[in-house]
Amino acid sequence: MNIRSEPARLLLRACRVLAASLSVAAYASLAPFGYLGFCALALIPARDPKARAHRLQGIMRRAFAFMHHWLRWVRVLDYDPRKLEGVVMEGPCIVIANHPALDDVTTVMSAIPRLCTAVNGRTFHRFWLRPLLEGAGQFNGGLNNLLGGQLVLENAAVRLRQGFRVLVFPEGARSPRGQLRPFARGAFEIACRLGVPIQPVLIRAEPLWLSRGDSVFLPPADLPRKRVEVLDRLDPAAFNGDSRAMRDIAEAMYSRLLEAPVARSLPSSPPTAQHTANRIGDTQSERRA
Repeated sequence: MNIRSEPARLLLRACRVLAASLSVAAYASLAPFGYLGFCALALIPARDPKARAHRLQGIMRRAFAFMHHWLRWVRVLDYDPRKLEGVVMEGPCIVIANHPALDDVTTVMSAIPRLCTAVNGRTFHRFWLRPLLEGAGQFNGGLNNLLGGQLVLENAAVRLRQGFRVLVFPEGARSPRGQLRPFARGAFEIACRLGVPIQPVLIRAEPLWLSRGDSVFLPPADLPRKRVEVLDRLDPAAFNGDSRAMRDIAEAMYSRLLEAPVARSLPSSPPTAQHTANRIGDTQSERRA
């Protein structure tokens, strides 16, 4: 139970606002040097690109972990990537997660090794950033159109065949507060086509911060806490390769565990690389059916 007085809560929030602002300023000042160093490592010729990708992914994971340790230390966000609840399966798989907040990508990638995901095409093709992303096995998510969605599916399949784990948010965009967006079938269709399992992970955030509409400079008075739990994997063989049934089971599982209803009617939001991939996966599944 929170027994702090209102003045104490206001003071705590002011301290968190200051810490968040200083953290953003420090990131903006120091990140370019980190990117330059990472790009230099990515440009070094390697006989085995896959081994180099694993090495660069490790550096990226540790950088994300450092960021979260820092935010925990300055009491802006309490999340420790070392305290992942459960064990992620070995080998190639599609890691799916709910998407409550802006920092969910770094939340998951700081805790799970050898993980890659789709990056918006405009970001991916920035000349100073592409070597960093491409060298670490991240892939082009296209430009939010039908061709881009097909590209995401093809690139995800390539990474899975290479033995990587691929991160997908089936909602395609951040969840509405207290609800889930309907899960699309893209990730589940890829899993069924390639015969790779789905590894669900559950993100809990309380109180929720960095949901759609939240400012990174205005954390709540109560310390936001995040936890990540590994759930039982879903095997396409158990569903006879039916991506629709697999999607429905996963969606119902997340809704039950989070006690969050699925919002079937939502205002439209700008498409993301993952949203486009999910929708093209749905379209292709329907054509096959």
